[in-house]
Amino acid sequence: MNHTISGQAPTASELGEQLTQALGPVQGQQVESHPHRRGRPRLLSQSHLWLSLLLCLLGGMHSYQDWWRWVRSRASGPFQPLALTDDALVKRLRQAGTEPVRQLFCRVSQALQESLKGVSSTELAPFASQILALDECTLDQLTRHLPLLRTLPAGDPRLLAGKLVALFNIRTQQWQTLRYVSNALAQGAVVALPLLEQVPIGSLLLFDLGYFSFAFFDYLGERQVWWVSRWRTDTTYRLVHTFYRHQEVLDALVWLGSSHGSRAGRLCRLVRFGDGQQVRCYVTNVLDPHLLSVHDIARLYARRWDIELAFLTLKEYLDLHHWWSGHPVLIEQQLWLVLILAQVYQAWRVRLAAQEHVDIFDVSLPLLIHYVPLLIRQEEAIGPWMHTQGKDLGLLRPNQRLQVCVPAIALEDYHWPSGPVPLSRKALYRSAKPRTNRHSGAYWRRLKREREQQQQRASPLQL
Repeated sequence: MNHTISGQAPTASELGEQLTQALGPVQGQQVESHPHRRGRPRLLSQSHLWLSLLLCLLGGMHSYQDWWRWVRSRASGPFQPLALTDDALVKRLRQAGTEPVRQLFCRVSQALQESLKGVSSTELAPFASQILALDECTLDQLTRHLPLLRTLPAGDPRLLAGKLVALFNIRTQQWQTLRYVSNALAQGAVVALPLLEQVPIGSLLLFDLGYFSFAFFDYLGERQVWWVSRWRTDTTYRLVHTFYRHQEVLDALVWLGSSHGSRAGRLCRLVRFGDGQQVRCYVTNVLDPHLLSVHDIARLYARRWDIELAFLTLKEYLDLHHWWSGHPVLIEQQLWLVLILAQVYQAWRVRLAAQEHVDIFDVSLPLLIHYVPLLIRQEEAIGPWMHTQGKDLGLLRPNQRLQVCVPAIALEDYHWPSGPVPLSRKALYRSAKPRTNRHSGAYWRRLKREREQQQQRASPLQL
């Protein structure tokens, strides 16, 4: 048997053995940190603690009471049932802290990444070492059970469980790097900076308007990271060279910003086209249309929605909207446990799609999450079951994701620069000043004209 977490969907006994092996180094580090303790030896080891939690969560855990019943009545891998109280189990979790489960997440993610080598959900942007989506998610509100939370009014931001800022790998459908902050009002772009330091050179980053910033663009360029973002409508720019222009279609090199205000220090590429419903605009630092065409930019940015679906999976289908406790340590532990489970489910989905020779989004992740616990309890392998009953039960069905209609543009129709184009200039970053409540003169003149027109309509006709 392989000593890693397999990307193939195993039976219950195989999953227990694989998770036990993954927990081995975590158990060893805990023993080294606490080599000798006085008193009665602990009945519940670290491996038994986390393994039982993961298996119970995979079986549909909704509260610590479910976990307590699992530990008392069922074996978890090589560990036999234990007669412990629910308070003792929760106390043990609080003593363990968050570092062991965070290390377990890293080990499981690394093992799944090894098992998914050579498997990709998209062939776009082959020049990029990785395709990552950057986004953040505000976690749901806590129930006011703890005395500290009872004094807070309903709707208070301090009732929010925190914020999760993450990088999601588009090719492998795995969480790449995550950061949890307890302050739900923290600025996402600032919290994301430590994550970006771990992004390899040559990666391609997809993000939404929440990260649209000249300083952020230049920072990514200095780190030699490619990026694609949606265009903010009120952004000032200056055309440097136009590759192609026809009606609503535009592909051009631009300087972002104005000469008298904020401006970016690196040259960017603006892409615009109409799909029959609306005009779509994107901006990127991939300046060569040979590397990334207009069609590829539109398809690639549509994949940014993958991280939104991944957040939806955490909250809705893996019940992260329901918190087992309001204690900060237990909140973060639950978050990492659910993320481990999400990694495993996403890996199974990718493998099943490759097995059935279908697109990854043709495999229904909500139904997979629904049926896997039932199959594990029946000791039935998921792969053969999916092959025989997947289409009949709707697990395999054509996906309904949005397909962006992009006009076909041949590179032969492009106008290339006749000489070298400057790629950088001196940047200037100015924070936006809030507008005052005082109205301008144009506002009062417009108001006066509207009042005069109303008076003319209300007065009788004069001969």
